[in-house]
Amino acid sequence: MFPEAPLEWIRTVYELANGGLKLQPGRMVDLVFDKGKALLKINNILLILDNKRWQNMNGFGGFVLANPLSNSTLGLPQGTLPRFTHNTIALTREEAVVARQFGVTRVIGQVGWAARWFPYPPWIDRDRGDTVNMADQAGSFRIGLPMARMLGLNVMKIEGDIIFTIAEDEGTRKDFKDHVLGPPVTAAACFEGFMSEDAEGGFLWKSGQTRPMAYGDGSKM
Repeated sequence: MFPEAPLEWIRTVYELANGGLKLQPGRMVDLVFDKGKALLKINNILLILDNKRWQNMNGFGGFVLANPLSNSTLGLPQGTLPRFTHNTIALTREEAVVARQFGVTRVIGQVGWAARWFPYPPWIDRDRGDTVNMADQAGSFRIGLPMARMLGLNVMKIEGDIIFTIAEDEGTRKDFKDHVLGPPVTAAACFEGFMSEDAEGGFLWKSGQTRPMAYGDGSKM
């Protein structure tokens, strides 16, 4: 039987957009199964779902809205995909816990690495296991640091330079400025961003690594 959850997700996204809430790349939506109910949590919005239609996703704990995948990324002829596409990455319950504390990008890199697909696999495997868990974060410098979650923020390393890209809206820029200038100059500033559409690779981290790790689209090989 064809799973109904994908169609229900599309219906939910459409209804949210029709109500004025547009989901942007990098936003995480919590998927919760509790006392026989299926729920979606977006910020302070709680949506009750049809539990029967969502049961085959009960091993997952959240969705992340992702940048569109291109025809070339998927190996499709030009013009196959519509101009505006919607892409979703499903995180297991344990991956969702890591994403909430350390940011979605840290998790998505591991999902892409496990599937050997950059930047993330264009499918959802409902039977897959965790690609990362909280034990993998032991020793991280980010433990205990307050993290500013900002949609539209990304960081790229280009020829040795670190370049921040920040959304144009004044509210986001003010939040960024306040988060940087608030702590002492000797303190570390922690942000949650999302991978740029122009990225050709991304860094990976797990506890126990002895050298830098990264994965990419193969263009620099």
